[in-house]
Amino acid sequence: DQQLNALKQQWIKALGSSVINQAINDSVLKRLKDIEHKTLGVRYHRNNYLQHEQNLIKRFTTDHNPPTGVEMEDSDPLLIYEVEGFLYQTKSCLDMLAQLLRVVGYQSVGDSFGEHGERIIKQLENPPRHCTEQAKIIVKLITDAQSAWVDEAVNLRDSIAHQGMMAGFNYFIQQPYVGGGTADIRYPTMPNGERVSIY
Repeated sequence: DQQLNALKQQWIKALGSSVINQAINDSVLKRLKDIEHKTLGVRYHRNNYLQHEQNLIKRFTTDHNPPTGVEMEDSDPLLIYEVEGFLYQTKSCLDMLAQLLRVVGYQSVGDSFGEHGERIIKQLENPPRHCTEQAKIIVKLITDAQSAWVDEAVNLRDSIAHQGMMAGFNYFIQQPYVGGGTADIRYPTMPNGERVSIY
């Protein structure tokens, strides 16, 4: 929130400057507002997921009767809805980055981040002299994140958009109860096996 606000304030101060075109200023401010909207969306879906997961965990630990003799998956549509919303908003943030770069002169970047961000990286490798350092920072942010999460998030979002619900998503899975003081219930996981709340 503070970084976004600082960026907006910098551009507001620059309004009327002879070196910055008024139309570019207006476009940048609009894109920054769009990015703010999308980042709030990311946080909204993340927080909703975490809250709903905690509610379900509380339900499992309070007077819950586990299944006997059979494994059971407790599929709750709200869980996957919030994860999918999170992925959509994350991909939208990346697309907004591409659109912001277009506004400040990188016309061939396109309107979307693309699959890996390679198109953006290629453009940023030959930046105007006055923004060489900033371009390097953005390239490093993208390349560092590519294998860690960008490719995965984009691919998951695309598969959701074209194929329906996310394949390989696991809800709370309850193991057959065999007696004793505890029943084994696995937390929801992403297709790669990572617990959703950690992802």
